Amino acid sequence: MNAKKWFLSSAGTLCLISIIAVGYLHSRTDGIEKTQTKAAISELASIRSADDLSRGAGVLGAWFTFSTNEWLAIQYRDGKWPEWSVAVARDSDNKYYRSEKRFDGALASYLFKRTQYQRIKTEKLTASYASYDAKNKSVVDRAVDGANPALVPGMTPLHAITTSTNLAAARNALQAIGFEPFDP
Repeated sequence: MNAKKWFLSSAGTLCLISIIAVGYLHSRTDGIEKTQTKAAISELASIRSADDLSRGAGVLGAWFTFSTNEWLAIQYRDGKWPEWSVAVARDSDNKYYRSEKRFDGALASYLFKRTQYQRIKTEKLTASYASYDAKNKSVVDRAVDGANPALVPGMTPLHAITTSTNLAAARNALQAIGFEPFDP
């Protein structure tokens, strides 16, 4: 009988500790997300022109420009313990969007891959490309295909934003990947 009481007491204590720990981590995550959301909004609010996009998007974010002189910047932040993520987007019309989706490094990776793709694709338009032998042309052609972000499954939704012809289409693509409008 003594062993049974001890076991039930121990199990009850473990359950109580687990509930307290989960509650603590949840409240801590909420606090971190609120703080990081405010910081992201502050960074995005500092964007005054397309020249400020790279700084405003931050290290893990991405930015997009359109031929209509409109733009969209996404500031992304995340953490591992406790696990949290915040993505806040602002566009040139000063509208904000928010997502709790975990992008990990996808936004920054996409931005790098898009830049790499544009650089390599531009090489195909140079006069020196025309003078390359077939083997070198093949290397450049494979590099262009390999750098194309549209062909990377995890980057396809972001590519939909890039290929948007204007801000309205980009907003639709942004909302399709889980961003919702909000008023900061």
